Amino acid sequence: MKRIVKRFSTFNESRGQSGESSWYYGIADCHGVESFMKEPDLNRAVNMDKLKALGLSDTGGEDEPNKKAYGGNLGMMLMRCKFNSQRHPVVYRVKMSDDMASTVEEMLADGDYSDALIAIKDYAEEVQIARGQGTNPEKAWKMIPNPDLDPFH
Repeated sequence: MKRIVKRFSTFNESRGQSGESSWYYGIADCHGVESFMKEPDLNRAVNMDKLKALGLSDTGGEDEPNKKAYGGNLGMMLMRCKFNSQRHPVVYRVKMSDDMASTVEEMLADGDYSDALIAIKDYAEEVQIARGQGTNPEKAWKMIPNPDLDPFH
């Protein structure tokens, strides 16, 4: 988990919205949101890692299924971004109200990928962008959505 978290950097300031909030992650590119998933609760895995580091446990959180799936998803997303850089993709992680996340999910179900990204950018309490995608992710984040950036469009 530590290796993955270090790849994200905070991009903008917290907005401090009220209500229940959760972390969501996915890929966005010049066409909008490609994926939007709720991040699993990894507290148990992180606590297991801490206990192992302290020598209080023989096992860490690496065997936690949610942690493995999350790490695998992030790895695949980073690879997808690296090999499709012409569309300016980024792996993002956002904290937003669960109500707004439901609205984003509805937009995606309706095929409004571009508007979904605009909503994420407008209503996220905190935005983090993954590093190591082969391009400048902050610059890409600022430029998208913009389908005119796609050279094959």
